[in-house]
Parts: sequence; structure tokens; C-alpha cells
Amino acid sequence: MTEPVPARATDAQRQAVARQLSQALSTGQLSLPEFDERTALAYSAVTTGDLDKLTRDLAPKPAETGAGRGRSVALLSETTLKNWRVPATHTSVSVLGDITLDLRSATWETDVITINCYSVLGDLNLIVPPDVEVQSGGIAILGEFNVEGGRPPHPTAPARRVVKVGGFSVLAEVNVRVVYGN
Repeated sequence: MTEPVPARATDAQRQAVARQLSQALSTGQLSLPEFDERTALAYSAVTTGDLDKLTRDLAPKPAETGAGRGRSVALLSETTLKNWRVPATHTSVSVLGDITLDLRSATWETDVITINCYSVLGDLNLIVPPDVEVQSGGIAILGEFNVEGGRPPHPTAPARRVVKVGGFSVLAEVNVRVVYGN
């Protein structure tokens, strides 16, 4: 008896595996070198069997629990989070990519959140509503770590919520903008 021949992989299947690998990187299942290697193999895969081997050892996507998204990653890509659930601590990593975190319509799990921003040759933009106090402690190396349009010097009411922004930018920008209105 002959073995069944695996079906040839399509571009859509290769892209779906690359998205699954990106998700595995963002949840910590893969290291950056593993992600790079597997993604290259995914785009050069000939059969569906080749693709299956790349994701066989990854945990299945967990069921939605309502918990906030604790990590965002942009590697040669762009990520935007709007209308999202913000946990007490969120980490953003941008390498040759752009991340935008919009807190104006986000649901906060706590009144004080910490956002760790790490950007190399990319941009990380944080949009904050005016009723939020921004505490920034980031480091820029040949880049920028900015807070624009902060709270007025004598607000009429104390800030109900606080966002603590830290991390670093290397040949990159981390921008925190306080936006009044939409």
C-alpha cells in the first residue's frame, strides 16, 4: 500500500501559520530566533505536512477569559489596539514596526496601569484621555521618549487614573499623547 501524498500548501495556509507563529511569539511560546526560523520555513513550505510540523508543539489558543491583553508585538509590522481591555501591566515590543495603544475607549482592569515600551527602529504611540495622569520614566538612545499635552498644571479634579510608562527606545520613538476629545 502506498502512503497518501500530502496536499500542496497554499499562500493563504502559509499566511495563517505565520499569524499563528506571531501569536505564539506574543504569548511567549516562541523566542524571537525560533519565530524567525519557523516563519521562514512557513513561507517556503511546499506541503500542508510541512506547515503542520511548525505548529504541532504550540499550545492551542486559550479560550477568551475576559482578561486584558498583556503584550503587544510588532515585528516588521503594525499593531493597533482600540476598544481593548487593559491589564494592570502591559508590555509592548516594536522592532522595525509600529504599535499604537489607544486608551481613550479601553476598559481598564485597575485605576493604575504600567505600560512597558521597548522600541528598536520603530514607533510606539500611546494615546491617553485627559483625565489620566501620565508618569513617564523611559530612556531614549538616539531616539525619543516624549509625553505631549499632559494634564493642565492646576487640574480642577485629581486624576482618577494613572498610567506609568517606562522602557526604552533605540533609534526609535515612544510618544505618549494626551488627547482631548476624539
